[in-house]
Amino acid sequence: MGAISLACATTTPTITTTTSQRNNRPTHFSKPTPTEGAANEEMKAGSTGLVGENDLLIVGPGVLGRIVAEKWREEHPGCQIFGQTVTTDHHDELIKMGINPSLKGNEVMNRFPYVIFCAPPSRTSDYSGDVRLAALNWNGEGSFLFTSSSAPYDCNDNGPCDEDTPIVPIGRSPRTDVLLKAEKVVLEYGGCVLRLAGLYISFLILELGAHVYWLEKGTVETRPDHILNLIHYEDAASLAIAIFKKKLRGQIFLGCDNHPLSRQEVMDLVTKSGKFSKKFEAFTGTSDPLGKRLNNSKTRKELGWEPRYPSFANFLGLSESGSRLSSAETMELDDGSSVLSCKKYFEHYFLRRVLREELGGGDGSDHKLMVIAIHVVLLESSFVWFDSVSESEDGFDFTWIIIVIVLALLFMALCTPPQRRVVAVYRCY
Repeated sequence: MGAISLACATTTPTITTTTSQRNNRPTHFSKPTPTEGAANEEMKAGSTGLVGENDLLIVGPGVLGRIVAEKWREEHPGCQIFGQTVTTDHHDELIKMGINPSLKGNEVMNRFPYVIFCAPPSRTSDYSGDVRLAALNWNGEGSFLFTSSSAPYDCNDNGPCDEDTPIVPIGRSPRTDVLLKAEKVVLEYGGCVLRLAGLYISFLILELGAHVYWLEKGTVETRPDHILNLIHYEDAASLAIAIFKKKLRGQIFLGCDNHPLSRQEVMDLVTKSGKFSKKFEAFTGTSDPLGKRLNNSKTRKELGWEPRYPSFANFLGLSESGSRLSSAETMELDDGSSVLSCKKYFEHYFLRRVLREELGGGDGSDHKLMVIAIHVVLLESSFVWFDSVSESEDGFDFTWIIIVIVLALLFMALCTPPQRRVVAVYRCY
């Protein structure tokens, strides 16, 4: 997908299913066979034994699959989420996240209303076959989604590319052949395909993305002017959820941030951000293929979706020109997420976004404007600090708080127009 992603426990299941019964009655798990082992018992223990109307099966619950699970549970708090893996290496992690794990090869007799296939083709010799088995676990009610790559689009001259761009013919490339054959299976079953650009994400303890790989290498033997396209893992997950909600059939969508960059531009932004200790040296290639400039405006319009991170520069705390955003424009928030410990987001244009959302683009005369502004200023300064990672308590600098409040009251007194005097006249009849 144009990025180096390290997915945990991404795998595909081999599943035996019963004949489809397309009705709203819940189905039941079969009793485990002797060969299913402890992993399947874990799955059964975390389950009620029934499949609900919003239950989700994730084939390959790696980084993307886990974020999808988290977002789906936010939408449907009472749902059950199941994850198919090839080993038991990460089953404890999945259980802690509320995902019921099972191993490839388990015999499961139920079908699910929502199924997402996130597993890469690198760990199987029959990718399209595994996708077909996953499709057989969909009951046809909600949505079946396959996460693919933007690689099948036939463009390698750094030119424009969108959802309607022709695809690479079968037989030209083994890599695209694998993806296209899998996509064909999905579409035959009425599922949808989500072709994703290069994925990236940042945790306090982990960085994923092409830029991380290039930083590790230092010098990379590829050409610097190759155009690539990116999308944050969070945005890829929210896009998948948007497709789920629509319950669409047989469609192909494109996931990207609409801000294509050359390899060199990516690393220039990384350097300007100052967030990485390692130094990138250079791209030294001259003859490898060029890329494409993705645009998914059609997808956004149909789904009513917009990314949380509109560009890689924005994610790094930079403007599109590469300059740093001011502290009043950037805010780091701990979301308390359980996807990975100590995860934080960088909310760029935070003040501007909050004011726009809260005031609805009004004339700004509402006193609510000042209340929100004071709150944000306090958070973004050293006047108030919140520490949800360490064991230290939250704190306040009361002197500065009093100063700010006094200044705010003075500002309100000077800027608030005088109230109109109302005279009430009562008439007696």
